[in-house]
Amino acid sequence: ALPMAAEVMAVLWWLAYLVASRQLPRVFGRTVVGGMELWRGAWALPTQLVLFPLTLACRGEVADWLFTYVFALFMVLDLFLAGQLSNILYLHHAVCVVGHLIVVCTLPEEAFTTYFWGVVALEAGSGVMNLWTLNEARWANVLYAVGMSVSNAVAAQVTWQWSQLPIPLAPKAVCLVTSISLIVLRQRACHENLRVGVPRHAFRWFQHRWSQIYLTPKYLSATFITTVAPLVLLESISKEIGLALLIVLGCLSCFGRSVGRQSDRKWKAAESLWPTELPTPLRLERGHLVNRHRLVLRRFTIEAEQPKAACILLHGYGQSAHFEFLSATHPGGLHSSWDDSILQHLTGAGISCYTFDLQGHGESEGARGLRGFFEAFDDLAMDLLLLHDAVG
Repeated sequence: ALPMAAEVMAVLWWLAYLVASRQLPRVFGRTVVGGMELWRGAWALPTQLVLFPLTLACRGEVADWLFTYVFALFMVLDLFLAGQLSNILYLHHAVCVVGHLIVVCTLPEEAFTTYFWGVVALEAGSGVMNLWTLNEARWANVLYAVGMSVSNAVAAQVTWQWSQLPIPLAPKAVCLVTSISLIVLRQRACHENLRVGVPRHAFRWFQHRWSQIYLTPKYLSATFITTVAPLVLLESISKEIGLALLIVLGCLSCFGRSVGRQSDRKWKAAESLWPTELPTPLRLERGHLVNRHRLVLRRFTIEAEQPKAACILLHGYGQSAHFEFLSATHPGGLHSSWDDSILQHLTGAGISCYTFDLQGHGESEGARGLRGFFEAFDDLAMDLLLLHDAVG
C-alpha cells in the first residue's frame, strides 16, 4: 500500500506537468535562459526547492519511492515537454536517467542514500538558478550566488562520500565523472551569469586556463576515458600508478583548448580600430546591451548634428561593425578610416547611425565563449530587436 501511495502522487505530479506545459508558457514565455525555457524553470521550482528536500527530510518507504518516481519522470518528461533545451541539457538528462536506473535497480541502500543526498543538493542549486532567471532583483543575485555555491559544496562532499562506497567500479566512475563535471560547470556558469570575478593573483591563472576548456562531446569522451583508466588502475592494478596517472591527466586537462576558441587579445583588438575622434560635433558613443542569454553585446551610436532620421546598421557573419561600416586605410588594409565610410555619408545626410557587434563577433561576448557561434538564428533576430527597442 505504501509504494502505491507514492505511485499515485507521482501520477498526480505527471499530470501537473502536462497541464503546466500548456499553461505556463502563456504566463512566463518561452525565452531560453540558462539552456531552457523560462516557463520550465518556473514549473521546476516547487519540485526542486520543496518536494525533493521534503522527501529527503521525511525518509521512509513512501518518500523514497516518491523521489524515485518523480526524479525519473522529471528527467524523461523534460525531453518531450520542456520545449527547447540546450544540447548539454539533453546529454545531462540522458546520463541522469541511466545513472538513476543503475542506482535504484542494482546498488545497495547505502549507495541510494548517498545518491539521494547528492541529487537533492544539486537540484536545490538548480532551483535557486531558476528563481534568479525569473527575477532581476538584487536579492535574487545574492541568493543565486550563495545558494549555488552552497549547493555545489554539499554536492562535492557527497561526491567524496560516494567515492568511498564499497560498490562496483563502473557505477562509481560514471557518477563521479558526471557529478564533478556538473559541479564545476554550474559554479563557472554562476560566476559568468553574475559577472563575479575570481579572487586576484593565485586564482586568476586557474580562471584563464579553465576558460579555454569547453564541454564538447569529444571533450566529454576524453574526460571519461582519462578518468576511468586511472580508476581501474587505482582499484585493480596499482594504487600508486593509478593515483599518479589521475593527477597527471588532471593537470594536463587544465591546458586543453577546444576548437573554435580564439585569443581574447586578438578579438579585443577590434576596440582599437574605431577612430579616437570624429569630425566636430559628431562623437562615437559606446554602450552595451545584455541579451536574453545574459551575453554582453557592444553597441555604437553616432548621432547626426541635425538628425532627420535614424538608421540601424547590421554587419555580416564573421565581420564586425568597424569592419563593415568603416573604410579601409588602403586596399587590403585595416577597416579603421572614417573618411568615405558609410557612416560618414549617412551622418552627413542627417541620419543618426546605430549599430552593434553581433554575439560572437567584434567586441561582443559569444555563446559558450566561442567566436562566430550562436545557438539559433532566432538569437540574432532577438538581439536586433533588442537594439531596435533601445533606439526607439
